[in-house]
Amino acid sequence: MVCDKVSKAYDRMDQDYNFAGYPSMFLDGGDEVFVGGPSTATPVRNAINACGARAVDPLDMIVATDWLGNRKMKVRVKIGNGVPANTAPPVPSAPTGPTTFAPNQPQNFTAALAEPDADSLLIQFDFGDGGVTDWLGPYASGGDAIMAHTYQAAGNYEITFRVNDRYGEITDWSPTLAVEVRCCIGFTGNTNGDAGGAVDLSDLIYLVNYLFLGGPAPLCDAGANINGDVGCAIDLSDLIYLVNYLFLGGPAPAACDVSCE
Repeated sequence: MVCDKVSKAYDRMDQDYNFAGYPSMFLDGGDEVFVGGPSTATPVRNAINACGARAVDPLDMIVATDWLGNRKMKVRVKIGNGVPANTAPPVPSAPTGPTTFAPNQPQNFTAALAEPDADSLLIQFDFGDGGVTDWLGPYASGGDAIMAHTYQAAGNYEITFRVNDRYGEITDWSPTLAVEVRCCIGFTGNTNGDAGGAVDLSDLIYLVNYLFLGGPAPLCDAGANINGDVGCAIDLSDLIYLVNYLFLGGPAPAACDVSCE
């Protein structure tokens, strides 16, 4: 390295190697150093041979790229000295989130992320209804990724996800979170389908409008079968049942019947 003509090279030699004269020779990254120059080739030859005989741990290098758009690319490099450059992430734990809810209402599900090398991760969700996301992220290791999903139809579904450390290591799918999507949850009577699920005067007005004034149908047929009859029909008997409950101390609305979904 020519140090007397190039300032950056001089700083490198002065600050990192603290050399004291010219010429200075550094072999194998400074494992062998000559200052001032030997009078014969023998010491140099011996030093070169010694460097060549030195046991060196193998290097493992892995390269990954991210396309940033607009003709830009990010290149990431990891090097392991005597150890693998990359450690595969573990299979993640099951996602968490609500397990019983109505259709057509967005729900948030959380994926806990862990990666032994603290690499950022991409994630992919499978919501069990045919909805599989693209690779999303990156997300920081040690944090959470929250994904919203809306189920269109009632039913039972299993949610799972997997992670990708972007160095070629993709985990298996996580254990599943089982969810039940029902338009009627718990008890009937919520004829207007409000998010709170309360059974009150607004549900009675909604049912009157539907039965006698051409108003919109109940958002959930199972939720409007208030008397719980086997045929799941929505008729005057349900209206009478609801009036008795709200104003005359009658029995509470019947439990939801899955067969009416």
